[in-house]
Amino acid sequence: MDKRERFMGHVDASGECWEWLGWKDARGYGKATSDIKPRAKDWAHRVAYRLFVGPIPDGLTLDHTCRNVSCVRPEHLEPVTRAEN
Repeated sequence: MDKRERFMGHVDASGECWEWLGWKDARGYGKATSDIKPRAKDWAHRVAYRLFVGPIPDGLTLDHTCRNVSCVRPEHLEPVTRAEN
């Protein structure tokens, strides 16, 4: 099983948003096993973006264009500056 398949095992992709089913913080942001650091955790939406799109551009953060912080659908994640987010 590759990293994408393993990641998607924790996602409900049946709706418009891909809902993270794993651990979430109090604000609803998901945490996942990092795709780049062994045995580390990272925000699930950041892992999704890197797995399905590529590296997050330096100096940018990901904005949930759907406004659902539990969403990990790459099409709903847009790299923006902190000020834009």
